[in-house]
Amino acid sequence: MKKHIIATGVLALSIVGSSYADNWAPYFHEDGYIKMAAQGALCGVFNIRATKGNVHLMAQKFQSSVFSNTIEPREVTSKESETSDALGWVPLGPGGIRVRYDWAGGYSDSHYRIFCTTEQVGKKQIVNCKEYIEIDGINHNTACVSWQKKQYPPLYMNKG
Repeated sequence: MKKHIIATGVLALSIVGSSYADNWAPYFHEDGYIKMAAQGALCGVFNIRATKGNVHLMAQKFQSSVFSNTIEPREVTSKESETSDALGWVPLGPGGIRVRYDWAGGYSDSHYRIFCTTEQVGKKQIVNCKEYIEIDGINHNTACVSWQKKQYPPLYMNKG
């Protein structure tokens, strides 16, 4: 009985805590990446299309360290894609892609970032996403379609 009460208390605190988590509709951050996270157990979706160049995308989860207030990178979620290279870069085809994401976790600053790269002078270079892609069709903080990973390709931003 005592274990059930403790488990219920922990679950209630985690639900309340997740409702206070920050959330961001997808936007171009001043440092050149796209930042996003839905609120609580909600999700979001948007389109990405290249405006110039041969663009590749990489998605990564970020959250604060347990021992400090610094925000640290966590797993590269796009590594799960069938089309990614070993580092997790996924090619952005001519028609673009529809991207899904979830709440990214219970920390107030948990979020996803999408980075962009293009080939310049024979080498891949990380570039300012705003200069190479456009985003539209944003539907933020909506009910999740499915908890199955297969619903989130090619960037797999469902790690919350």
